Amino acid sequence: MAESVLASSNQGPAKKAILDFVDGAITPGDDFVKVVDCIAAFDNDDALWLEQPLPPKFDIVFRKWGEQVKAHPALAQVQPYKGLLAHELLKHWALTSHTDGTLR
Repeated sequence: MAESVLASSNQGPAKKAILDFVDGAITPGDDFVKVVDCIAAFDNDDALWLEQPLPPKFDIVFRKWGEQVKAHPALAQVQPYKGLLAHELLKHWALTSHTDGTLR
């Protein structure tokens, strides 16, 4: 079991600190966190989506929309496809999220 926990993360002090924190949070004791005090965190191959969850999701959606435009070129004239092709959606996201809008 231990080998599958954060399997794509390198062994080291950061991984140990994360595992120690989680162990303390789920084990009754001083560091235990009650269910009522928990929040959700989403894992994407050991990269948590806490700070900025939208870029990976945007990438998935935008790629799918791009495939749809290739299959049906008329979609390029209607929103949201038109905005995607003009990069307007990324510009809007960049302004509202304080990033450069680059999908990483």
